[in-house]
Amino acid sequence: MIFGVLISSTLSVVAQAPSASVTIDCEEIMQISVSPGSSTTESVTCVVENPTLYEEKIQITVTGNLTYSAPGSLIIQGGSSESFDLVIVAEERMSAGSHSVNVEVSVQEIGGVPPANVAKDDSNIVVEILRYGDCSVSAKTSLIEVGLGEDANIQFIVANLGNGADSVELSLSSTSRTSLEFIGYIVTISSPTIDLGEQQSLDVSLTVTAPIESSPSAKREGSRLVDLHTLDLVVTSQYSCDSSTGCVSDSTSVTLKLIGESSDSDASYEPTNMEESSFESSDYMIFGSGVLSGVMVLYVLYALFKKS
Repeated sequence: MIFGVLISSTLSVVAQAPSASVTIDCEEIMQISVSPGSSTTESVTCVVENPTLYEEKIQITVTGNLTYSAPGSLIIQGGSSESFDLVIVAEERMSAGSHSVNVEVSVQEIGGVPPANVAKDDSNIVVEILRYGDCSVSAKTSLIEVGLGEDANIQFIVANLGNGADSVELSLSSTSRTSLEFIGYIVTISSPTIDLGEQQSLDVSLTVTAPIESSPSAKREGSRLVDLHTLDLVVTSQYSCDSSTGCVSDSTSVTLKLIGESSDSDASYEPTNMEESSFESSDYMIFGSGVLSGVMVLYVLYALFKKS
């Protein structure tokens, strides 16, 4: 009899307990820039609503493969709503692509007691990691010597620093191209455009054909004429040019040392030889005149001695 009363009382309490309920609505799409120098952090606003007449304690659970920041729980009065910011932090230079982040809310308490029913809701957010273009170039040597009319091969390392596949264009800077062409250089780029995967690098070559004669600015170094010129190689990310950010480029310089033979190299030493020859002749003349004077003096003394 007592057992039956207890069961009846328990059923009565459960039947009288209010039903918990909760809803959540978040912005569905988030875009994050991960290019060098960007903040790599964005946030979306989520609104949680308690449609019941009772105060509810809401637990918040976030799942996904990105770093996030959000409150663990909320207290929401009956018939009202509360909002919170979900902050997503990406890694700089991470690969472009879409990630799914799920936010779930569940009622832990209603009116200060555990709810009699399971009440939860969730919202899914698509996080887009934006693509960017970037590239770099470095020369394997900073100085190349080349003779008149000869060819020289210059090696460079070109890298795609963007977070997606890209086409990288190679060219000479306008100033460098104009200057070298005026002097008589012929520059051939083996691959003006190369396709590179994300974070991939490649060795590329450039051939320089030297002019057949030195320029008026050449300077003499011993028996050689030396002329220095600068070659500037520029690489540009094609993807960056096609995007709203504008073209992203990098450049490096190589010094071309043009070596030619001096046609009057021997003549440069003639003044020194002439001075030495003049000096030796003067010594001979001085020596000769001294001997002659001595002989004359001896002859006069001999004549005077003979008269006496």
